[in-house]
Amino acid sequence: MNHVLKVTPAERAANVATYMDPAQPLAPGVVEAVADFMLR
Repeated sequence: MNHVLKVTPAERAANVATYMDPAQPLAPGVVEAVADFMLR
């Protein structure tokens, strides 16, 4: 996972491509973890 919270390949060019792909979903569990943190 990179800092934009998306699962990314280790290869640099493919990783960078995820920054501009709004169709790429967030990493599994991110939404739940953020919501849990906010509700505490």
